[in-house]
Amino acid sequence: MIIPIQEVLNTSVKPLYPWLRGQEEINRVGRKGREDQYRFYVWLSKQINNSLIIDLGTRKGTSAVAFANNRTNQVWTYDIRTYDFQGAWEDRDNLHYVVADVLSLPPSTYDDAAILHLDLLHDGETERQWLDKVDQSNFSGLLIMDDVNYGKFPGLMQLWNSLKRRKLLLPPGISHFSGTGLVPFNDEPLEVVP
Repeated sequence: MIIPIQEVLNTSVKPLYPWLRGQEEINRVGRKGREDQYRFYVWLSKQINNSLIIDLGTRKGTSAVAFANNRTNQVWTYDIRTYDFQGAWEDRDNLHYVVADVLSLPPSTYDDAAILHLDLLHDGETERQWLDKVDQSNFSGLLIMDDVNYGKFPGLMQLWNSLKRRKLLLPPGISHFSGTGLVPFNDEPLEVVP
């Protein structure tokens, strides 16, 4: 995958606004310079069609909404906690919210996914256990890991730095200020260009 920075920067996040939870969330997502990963997620969702995207760690649901921007894709978002999205996602027939412990899901859950987005506890150990499950699956897409370059999460930074797979840390402007990392589980090229 070739990631053209300027094209990502020109991607609008405004289509997400109706499905975000309140003005504070809209302001957070729309402001450039701190949480620019959503712009990248919207861009990325447009690069694939009729695919499965699995979002792990729903929280406010912003990543899931960004990935679901391309309505041809099915997005399944998982969290261990229950959040109330009733009403906010009613017309998003391609966005599915599941309350589950992702460590209890069978490895086959990930077999057909084009993208896995990992944003769990940030302790490094939970993510390591989850990665062990993915390694037992037939997943051959792109893994996105949030917050991998943030001193507040030393366990996650250590895990990221210890990965033996090919990986790429997205540059500022198209990533989260705390680091957005990409790990391809295939042989496709992975490069950021101007």
